[in-house]
Amino acid sequence: MPKACLLAETQLENNVIASVFSNTDLLVIEVNPSGAAKSPPLTAYDDLLARLANGLEKCSTL
Repeated sequence: MPKACLLAETQLENNVIASVFSNTDLLVIEVNPSGAAKSPPLTAYDDLLARLANGLEKCSTL
């Protein structure tokens, strides 16, 4: 199994961490609530998506 590459990660409100990983054939968006009472609104993912393009470029050169 190929090593997963962290494409992007950002901290959402209430200490929620959202991460995007890829291992060639699979793209995983992982949200770790870290004790948050509820999931963040979808608009909270804007920063994560903005970082994703940079992460994809970085991982493609590994």
